[in-house]
Amino acid sequence: MDYKKIGRFIVELRKEKKMTQEELASKLFVSRTTISKWELGANTINIETLVRISEIFNITIEELMNGEKINRTKTTLRKYLFLTISILFISLTAFLLYYFIYNYNSIAVYETHGTSDNFELHNGLIFVSKEKFYINIGYIEKIKDDDINSTKLYYEKNDKQIILYEGNDDEPITYTSTYDGDIQFPYDDLKYLLNNLYLEIEFNGKEKDTIKLNTYRTYSNKALFTKNKKTLKQEDVYNFDTNIPKYVKDNFKFSSNDNGYIWERKENGIEIKESYFPDVTTYFVSEIYGDYEEKYIYTYPNDYSYSKTNIHTGNIELEFTYTDDNDIKLCLNGNCDSEKIKYFNEKYLSKVDFN
Repeated sequence: MDYKKIGRFIVELRKEKKMTQEELASKLFVSRTTISKWELGANTINIETLVRISEIFNITIEELMNGEKINRTKTTLRKYLFLTISILFISLTAFLLYYFIYNYNSIAVYETHGTSDNFELHNGLIFVSKEKFYINIGYIEKIKDDDINSTKLYYEKNDKQIILYEGNDDEPITYTSTYDGDIQFPYDDLKYLLNNLYLEIEFNGKEKDTIKLNTYRTYSNKALFTKNKKTLKQEDVYNFDTNIPKYVKDNFKFSSNDNGYIWERKENGIEIKESYFPDVTTYFVSEIYGDYEEKYIYTYPNDYSYSKTNIHTGNIELEFTYTDDNDIKLCLNGNCDSEKIKYFNEKYLSKVDFN
């Protein structure tokens, strides 16, 4: 212990209480000289006396032995801060643990296969999550030249058929459901569905064939750590698509808001905006000059539309739709202007190769 520091602290405490050395000495049953030596740090103080001094001056023994008062407000704040951080840490840990338990192994993908003497099904897909599941049986391949009249997809549970799909054709069979909402599927039934899934086919008017579909799990999200992969954007998908015209890829920029490609610029005082929308294979051009905006819209492979609008009044001065499939050129609506069509084809459309 630093007795000189303790001594200075005793002096400070005594003066705060307006107490003389004699008064303090009488309370401690020692001489004034002893108090003076303590305050000078010349003599040691036994632990019993330290406890008594701390009681007289209403401080803790820790404060007295340290030779200074402890900032209790700061200490209290530190305790509250520590408690708050501890609660947040425990809550976050509990949440992450719950999230991990809920989501770990919560997604699975199964392939389905089935065959009989008359039909084959390959590369079917079943997707299962905790929110919904999806089944795609795919096309029914005919081994013989049979006419399919109807199909029924079902699973067996406790010797009962639970029908998922019934149809009167041989189109790809799909089924989607959630575990709540309008179309409900009991989550606990998945074990029955995956082990006892059947496709019944009625063909040639009266014959029936029942195929048991075997399922094989090909994926589940069991990996604790995965490699960091860049999210694939819609732009990346479109750019990889060879059906996007080269003119568009080279000059336009993808707009997620429009879900299409946009190129805006100004040429010879004319504001030009070209747009291409892959989902509907539509090419759009807008020209704004003076008081007017002219719009040209081409939807592959045949259809044109045109409008000329006063941008101040909103009045449409000319508007028409036109189709051109080489053999037939037909004005469908309005007064078709061949010069406008020719201008659009030569200046813009000729640059866009849709083939």
